[in-house]
Amino acid sequence: MLLRYLSSYSSQILKKASLKTILIVPFVIQVSAAVGLISYLSYTNSRKTVEDLVVQLSDRATKDLEGEVSNYLEKSHLIHQSIAASVDSKILNLNNYSQIRNYFWQEIKRNEYLSFLYFANGKGDFIGVQRKNQDRDYFHIRDNSTVPNRNTYLLDKEGKVTNTLTTSRLYDPRVRGWYQAAQKAKKPTWSPIYSFASSNYTILGISPVTPIYNSSGQFQGVLSNNLSLGQISEFLTNLKISPNAKAIIIERDGNIIATSTNSSPFKISQSKQSRLNISETQDFLIRETAEYLLKKYDRFSEIEDLSSHFEDDHGKRNYLEVKTVKDEFGIDWLILVTIPETDFTSTIDANTRNTIVLSILALAIAIASGILTSQWVAKPILKLNQAAKDIAKGNWDKTFEIDRSDEVGELASSFNKMAAQLKQSFSTLEQRVEERTASLKKAVTEAEMAKEEAIAANLAKDNFLVNISHELRSPLNSILGYTKLILGSDNLNTSQILNLRIVKQSGSHLLALINDLLDFSKSKAGKVQLNLTQFDLLEFIEGVAGIVQMQAREKNLSFKYQLIGGEIPTGIKADELRLRQILLNLLSNAVKFTDRGRVLLRISPIAWKNNRSQIRFEVLDSGVGISSSKLEKIFQPFEQVGDLETRTAGTGLGLSISQEMAQLMGSKIKVKSELGKGSVFSFDITFDVAEIADVKSVESENSKIIGYGNDRTWQILVVDDRKENRLLLLNLLEPLGFKLVEASNGKQGLEIARQIKPDLILTDLLMPEKTGFTMILELRKIPEFSLTPIISLSASNAEIMEKQSLSVGCDGFLPKPIEEEKLFALLQKYLDLNWIFKSESAGNSTSSQFNYG
Repeated sequence: MLLRYLSSYSSQILKKASLKTILIVPFVIQVSAAVGLISYLSYTNSRKTVEDLVVQLSDRATKDLEGEVSNYLEKSHLIHQSIAASVDSKILNLNNYSQIRNYFWQEIKRNEYLSFLYFANGKGDFIGVQRKNQDRDYFHIRDNSTVPNRNTYLLDKEGKVTNTLTTSRLYDPRVRGWYQAAQKAKKPTWSPIYSFASSNYTILGISPVTPIYNSSGQFQGVLSNNLSLGQISEFLTNLKISPNAKAIIIERDGNIIATSTNSSPFKISQSKQSRLNISETQDFLIRETAEYLLKKYDRFSEIEDLSSHFEDDHGKRNYLEVKTVKDEFGIDWLILVTIPETDFTSTIDANTRNTIVLSILALAIAIASGILTSQWVAKPILKLNQAAKDIAKGNWDKTFEIDRSDEVGELASSFNKMAAQLKQSFSTLEQRVEERTASLKKAVTEAEMAKEEAIAANLAKDNFLVNISHELRSPLNSILGYTKLILGSDNLNTSQILNLRIVKQSGSHLLALINDLLDFSKSKAGKVQLNLTQFDLLEFIEGVAGIVQMQAREKNLSFKYQLIGGEIPTGIKADELRLRQILLNLLSNAVKFTDRGRVLLRISPIAWKNNRSQIRFEVLDSGVGISSSKLEKIFQPFEQVGDLETRTAGTGLGLSISQEMAQLMGSKIKVKSELGKGSVFSFDITFDVAEIADVKSVESENSKIIGYGNDRTWQILVVDDRKENRLLLLNLLEPLGFKLVEASNGKQGLEIARQIKPDLILTDLLMPEKTGFTMILELRKIPEFSLTPIISLSASNAEIMEKQSLSVGCDGFLPKPIEEEKLFALLQKYLDLNWIFKSESAGNSTSSQFNYG
């Protein structure tokens, strides 16, 4: 009867209550009450348990540490008092060194923790007995017979001095910290903390010192012994507090004395060792403890006994106990014990299990209520869901009827209105979609047109660069070629040679500016790629040094290169052209901005692993230097430093291009500089090591080619639309014994080639009437020209032209301006020549044969 009444009453309430109330209130009340109450009880109990346990552990640990440290430090002063008493009672004579030695040896035998007991007087005499291990004792002495050295002898098993002198070194005890501390205090005290030299500076030590006075109050000397603080670290390490607890002892300035982490109390900076401060330790918990104390007290010297807790940067709670260690002789240290709260989770785990059980019970009750409630709600919602699916399929006339006035009833009414609005909106949307589609098609068409215009603009720029390169390099080919040709004459006076060198340098400078501008354009377009080849690194460095040597000599500067460090590989695989470009840019800048002093190229290996070698290149100068405000700008395009005269000598692209080339090789150019003191540019590159055969150059520094050793006369066809370029090759090769035939375009070259059948063809690529590309393709179709060596010449983009010329059938490629050495090398390769050199030494001329390659 009661259940039936309750069911009827509940049904009436549910009909009147809103759906939101029915769904939310039962869950909130039941789950919140159960979980909240259980969580509160669990939290308060666990916190109380953990706090009580940590306080007990930290208090016990700090007391144990305080007692152990005090006891360890007190022993030495007790021994000192005993020895001082023996001196006062005339049992021990400080002038009888043999008696002192025997007395000290007996003390070391009786006290195992003593390792080195010694005495020094005002005259600088020193007596000490040391135990290095269980079987070896040593006697140290400095007196009139050993000054200024301190001699060390081996003691036998009875403590007598043997004849074995183990060491002898300069030593004066009066300048030592322990001696001066005793003199200054005039009473028993402690020396400053130091590091044991015999332990490779890894263990700290401290010395108790006692000044000895006679009955008249006159100073007799200082008694001391070595005390290792490493034993305190061992005690801290073995002290069992909790799994992650940290114990540490520090001085008032924060320097570490001992720690439970087994870490070194030292730090290394620039190959120098120094004491490690607690704020600099790598241990996270110890560093967080230091930061908390400094925030609370500003300085460690203000801290006294303390019990506290703090949160670290990870949001975890830690307990801290601080105890001071002081004695009558000057010790004033701090013992810090930090215990993470997470080390004590057993109680919390138990409470958590209880919480889970209670939460599951509360959840079960909530689920039971939810099931009854959801059944009442589910049916109309399912009907509403089906109606929504019908509308989604396109049935816009679907409606949903329900006789309820609660939220579900309101939802049904809203659903019917929404269906009607969707039907109307859908028709409008279709029209708008069509309009938007047309608009998008128009936008896509305009975007494609803009893209085509951009591609055309880039193509026009590339064509312009190719044309401008050709137009500038062609006259430079003649200028530099004829200049070098005339410089090789024997009938020039000093003034003429000087003027020709100026012309050559100006032409070379103009060529460098052109290359910089072209490289800059290619780098901005992302078209720069590495061309990896194998070459001799040492020979490469000598070649770069030879170029810079001439520049430096003109300014009366000292220039040299150094190979330092370990082994440098002979052969490497890299982009030789780009690497040379970087080094010559840096070295040329160094020469340009240095008026006196020296320029140095330093090459040093850094690492060698798995047939790969990392090498550091450094360019050092004693020039004008660069201000710190301009260091970040020098690698930007068109940025220059220095005075007006030096600024006008370049485009300001050299460093920008060099940096991009270095980054392409996986490196970065760094710079250090100071105004008036010079600059240092450096970069590191990792190369693949390669096997390189010995290669001899065509010409040495003091020799030149005067002919070739073959009996026959080789016939060469030169095809070039510029007469000056043909004449340059004519003047260069005919004096060596070659027969040259000229053609002014590809059409004429093809006709002459068929008539004379030359041994080798040198041809330009871009010519009127018929280009070199067309001529080469037609020649290769003729069987008798299928093996004729053809070398292409071009003043246009070298990388593009070389690939295109090789693809149509060329055997070799030479960029303009033509370098004689490369031309001679190709001639020797394809005509199998033996060059004849004319050596000039001490006014005499001799001829010799040399086989290039």
